[in-house]
Amino acid sequence: MERPRSDGNGDSEDHRVGQGPSAEVNIPILLIHGGFDPLNSPDGARNFFEKVTFPDKKMKIYPGSYHEAHNDLDYAQVMNDMAQWLERHR
Repeated sequence: MERPRSDGNGDSEDHRVGQGPSAEVNIPILLIHGGFDPLNSPDGARNFFEKVTFPDKKMKIYPGSYHEAHNDLDYAQVMNDMAQWLERHR
């Protein structure tokens, strides 16, 4: 089965809510994104996140971070947030 192509902004060829890759998420999900990411739009990540129908979901956008938020100036906060999320899901 061929998957819908993405336009890089979190939109795929299938724009219907509840369909496409985001609708397939059926496990807890934590999305981490840098607010200044030049490669992937934070808006695209938000769009994907909003389409995820699984109720246990969380999104964190770090305004001062770029593409690798876990490896940027905010890394300590990112790692702390990840550790807390993982601890709640063990």
